[in-house]
Amino acid sequence: QGEFSSGNWFSISCSPAASRPVNGSITTVLSQLPIVAGNTGALPSDSSGNGSVDTSGNPTSGGTGSGTASPGNTSDGTCGSGYSLQIYEDGSTMCVDSTGTNIQNPTCASGSSLNSNNQCFADYSTTGPGVTCPSGTVYLPDAGTCSDTNGNLVDPLPVTVGSGNGGNIAAAALAYQGTNTNVGASVDYGNKACAYAVNQVLQQAGIEPIDGNSVALMQQDLVNGRGTLVGSNSDLSNTSAGDIVVWKTDTMSHVGICENNGCSQVISNSSSAATFSTVTDAGFNKGVSANIYHVNK
Repeated sequence: QGEFSSGNWFSISCSPAASRPVNGSITTVLSQLPIVAGNTGALPSDSSGNGSVDTSGNPTSGGTGSGTASPGNTSDGTCGSGYSLQIYEDGSTMCVDSTGTNIQNPTCASGSSLNSNNQCFADYSTTGPGVTCPSGTVYLPDAGTCSDTNGNLVDPLPVTVGSGNGGNIAAAALAYQGTNTNVGASVDYGNKACAYAVNQVLQQAGIEPIDGNSVALMQQDLVNGRGTLVGSNSDLSNTSAGDIVVWKTDTMSHVGICENNGCSQVISNSSSAATFSTVTDAGFNKGVSANIYHVNK
């Protein structure tokens, strides 16, 4: 005999192996128990073949699931022909055939993968504004932190800002993040304030501004001694926190600051929001060509 957490009692009697359901599989034996609160066995599949049922045995919508999930959420996968989705009360899932003897893992749609509960967990970015998530976790925009594949919140990695000028610049950039850059017509009311914002960060780090508030002039000064070219969006091996990223193409002129060693996270001005708040990778999340400079003085 035993007692479920809800206070309900149950009994399991031993019987000869030949009399046990499905060759004595304890998982399947548990799945045959009456559906009562606290049963950790599988819930039976509904007769429609759609899979999911509630704790009273009634079919629920979307039994086989879409296989996709929103950031930080899970969804049910899909089962192959002849299999229906069994949902366990701990949230885990499995595809089971009509005999209960054969099982398969659910299948997830592109862009998501199975977690330890056999649910589909969406594959999303590992970084967010001022946040770098540990390996095996993703960034949750709504929560502003990281989550493992089971939806548990996880603390982000500590920010590594390096030392010397770079460390001071990265720390100042992080402190400046979210600041309003609409200071008037000189920066088109925040629409063209990227160089202005970088110079504001440099000043807060105790470093002289680099030329005027123009990307072209800033890059010219960096090339002429204020900086040292240390990498590009395709070669980040020598980049570090506090380096300046210059995107200068036929269609784009923009500048930002590396927030971590390896420059996988760059903060720059948001033209639409007129704040120092855009967080991207060194290719501006689009593979845009960039030169990256270490600030010398």
